[in-house]
Amino acid sequence: MSATKITNAPAAFSAIAGAINNHADLIKPLKAGKGIQIAEDGEKTLVSSFITQATINNQILPQISYPFKVFLDDEATPNANIIAESRVYTSLGTSATTITNLTTAFTLASNTYVWLQFTVSSLAVTAISRQTGTAWPSLVVTSGSPAAQTQFNVPIGKVTASKPTAPGFEFTVSGTSYHFEQLLFSHLLVEARLSSTTATIYAFPWSGA
Repeated sequence: MSATKITNAPAAFSAIAGAINNHADLIKPLKAGKGIQIAEDGEKTLVSSFITQATINNQILPQISYPFKVFLDDEATPNANIIAESRVYTSLGTSATTITNLTTAFTLASNTYVWLQFTVSSLAVTAISRQTGTAWPSLVVTSGSPAAQTQFNVPIGKVTASKPTAPGFEFTVSGTSYHFEQLLFSHLLVEARLSSTTATIYAFPWSGA
């Protein structure tokens, strides 16, 4: 199967179409396999994939990376891990806060959930750790009267039924295919928020420093 070229495009996109066609012959033909599904309907070839690795002129292109990316560390177990270049900032500065267990491998099962747990005291983060479980914890945790925040949790990703087109990766447990769906793609910055009538803090996507 050769790469399909664009034969009809609006005038405003002619330059883009031309550039794509110029490179079409360089693309190594795709074959059905792990993470790639191919269906043919007449002259149209449909490719459905969340591609994690591609080649041009038989050269392997680097996989796309991003903060808090979960990757398959050991396919046989299966074990997963998170890249080290993942940062949480508690203020607009250049110093990131330590995340316990960030790069410690963990085993994937059919119901694995992965998140960051933030311990809070007097509206300040005192500890951050990577956690796993079989369901999401409460996003914001408070205690006492009047209520005061003691914790908050940020989802990283979860295991779902097999879905090769979703962000993340496919893996198997005892011969059954599952998918780890990636939910977090950015460094985080902790900011103050007002949840109902309780003052809280939470971490939101930030480009980092």
